[in-house]
Amino acid sequence: MYLDTNLRKFLPGGIWHLTSRLALLRDPAGPLRSPAALPQALAAVLLDPMIAAVAALALVAADGWRSGVALVALLPLLLLLPRWLRPLLLALERRRGPQLDLASGSETLAVGQSDVPLPGAYPVAPLLAQLGFVLLRFGGFACCVLAFELQGSLGWGGWLAAFALAWTAGLVVPGAPGGIGVFEAVLLLRLGGQIAEAPLLAIAISYRLAVTLADLLAALTARLDQRLDRPTGRSGPGARPVV
Repeated sequence: MYLDTNLRKFLPGGIWHLTSRLALLRDPAGPLRSPAALPQALAAVLLDPMIAAVAALALVAADGWRSGVALVALLPLLLLLPRWLRPLLLALERRRGPQLDLASGSETLAVGQSDVPLPGAYPVAPLLAQLGFVLLRFGGFACCVLAFELQGSLGWGGWLAAFALAWTAGLVVPGAPGGIGVFEAVLLLRLGGQIAEAPLLAIAISYRLAVTLADLLAALTARLDQRLDRPTGRSGPGARPVV
């Protein structure tokens, strides 16, 4: 589901991948298996990019503490404490809920007033999963740096911090489909004084091309898998459900 809807982040508005996931999660035949799954589905869809942004910002500390940016980047980790998580979700719900729930009709969005099972302790496992996800993305970026033989121009901690900051900006800036333009601009602003602009721009463009092709390949693979898994009259323990 994630891979199949991921390409929609490139559509104008930058929210259509989230809208699609919300629609699939709240479906009575979907993963939540509940006709009243809207609050849980909305919470899941909102938590995913929020924890991803917090995890990515934490990686900015990889550049050291000289400028003080690392300390500021670590502060969002406090937002995942149970004391602050529910109020933050309520704020996100009020801002994004009406946009995401385009097909809800007269239903009321009430994540904060319903029995949504939010973490009772700090969400360590989701945070570590998102850290791994961002580091995998950085792995692709590092390959682009190596391709232009610029790894010696800056320590890998500096490359990681700049990438994490640019990736977060591309994720959270509204109206930027897939973070196109935002990621590249922040990367240039962050490293423009340390790396020549032309090779830095070449790295940013090559990474954008590589990651877009990877998203496309992943989405096509997911759709092929769904097509192969469509029911063909099979029943019983060997039949695989389509999600």
